[in-house]
Amino acid sequence: MYAAKEISKAYILGDNPQTRQERHEAVFQEVQMMGRVNSQYCIQVTELIETDREFYIIQEYSNGLSILDLLNYRIKNGVGPLSEKEANLLLKQLIAGVKDLYRCEVVHRDLNIKNVLIHFPDLEPKEE
Repeated sequence: MYAAKEISKAYILGDNPQTRQERHEAVFQEVQMMGRVNSQYCIQVTELIETDREFYIIQEYSNGLSILDLLNYRIKNGVGPLSEKEANLLLKQLIAGVKDLYRCEVVHRDLNIKNVLIHFPDLEPKEE
């Protein structure tokens, strides 16, 4: 299953004609670089589609939510913070993903709880 991430070209490229081409190339380079990463801990990027106004990054679907959203959900619903066991599991998987990125010579420059997604394999639709 795949998902599309829509990004406004105006937001990414800006209004400065001198930097527009440079930023445009950077988007393509980033997608190519992420396409090289093959890890069970990283969302696989498969394609970039460009229209007049948008970029669409086609990537593996994640059925979960960000760590920030998970923590907020738990607090809002009275579940409380992650247990030590849960936090340990998340941290081990996060480190494994970063190691896989490192092996592919990729450095994530914005690793934070807003953009680390949790996937729940038990919630995957069953193939018939």
